[in-house]
Amino acid sequence: MKNDEFAEFRNVGIIGAGTIGGSLAIKLKSLGYNAFADDTDEEILTLLKNVYGIKPLKDHVHEDVDMLILAVPMREEERLLETIEFGGLIMDVASVKKPFMSIANRRGLRFVGGHPMAGSDQSGMKGWNPEMFVKRPFLLCKGEHALSEDSVKVEKVVKDIGGNPIWLKPEEHDRIVSRVSQATYFISLIARNLGHSYERFAGPGYESTTRLSLQNVDMVLDMVFYNRENILEDLKKAKNTLNKIIMCIEGKQEEELLRSVVLE
Repeated sequence: MKNDEFAEFRNVGIIGAGTIGGSLAIKLKSLGYNAFADDTDEEILTLLKNVYGIKPLKDHVHEDVDMLILAVPMREEERLLETIEFGGLIMDVASVKKPFMSIANRRGLRFVGGHPMAGSDQSGMKGWNPEMFVKRPFLLCKGEHALSEDSVKVEKVVKDIGGNPIWLKPEEHDRIVSRVSQATYFISLIARNLGHSYERFAGPGYESTTRLSLQNVDMVLDMVFYNRENILEDLKKAKNTLNKIIMCIEGKQEEELLRSVVLE
C-alpha cells in the first residue's frame, strides 16, 4: 500500500509535549501535517503555537484528528487508556509495551504501541529536537483491535520523521529494551557513581558509558514499575557476571577472566 493512498491522513493530535511529544509535533508540522498538541504546561502550548504554528489540541475535538499520539509519563498513560473515548487510531511512545497493550486490547482501542529509540539528556522543551528520530529504530507493536490500514499509517508517520519501523511482540519488546536500555541504565549509574568525584579527568569513554544514567528519574521509576521482571532478571545476570569477574581477579585467573566477560 503506497503512502499516497493516505494523502488525507494529515491531522495528528499529540497529548504530552515533552522531549518526545514536542519533537514529534515540531517535526510533523514541518512535514506538512496538521499537528495539534496538548500539555499541562501552558507555556509550552503557547511556544508551540506562536513559534511553530502548532495549535492546541483542546481547541479541536479528538474526532477531528486522524491519529492520537500519547506522549505522557507511563502512569498518566495508564489512566488515559483506561478512560479515553476515541474510536480512531492511537499510538503511544512509552518504553514499556505489554501493560499498555493489555489495557488497549481489553478496551477495544485501535492501538499501536510505539517506542522511538531516541531521546535527550534534557527534559521538556529543552530536549526538543525534531531530528532525533532520523535513522533511529522505532519499535512498534500492533494491538488486537488495530486495523491493517492502521499499521500502514503508523509506518508512514515513522518513515516520514526519518525513523526505521520495526515490528515486535509486546513481550519481545520489553525484554529487548530492558537489555539495551533499562537494566543498562543501572549499570551506567554504577559507573557514574564510581567516577563521579574524578569526572574532571575523564575522557569520551566515560561520557558514553555514563550517558544513560542521566535519564529523568521519574521515567526510570516508571520503567521499573512497568517492566520490573525483565529488569530484575537482567540485573541478576549482570550481577552473576560481575561476581565471576571479581573471583577471577582475586584469584589472578587472567585467562578465565577473559572467558567470563566474552560475549555469549
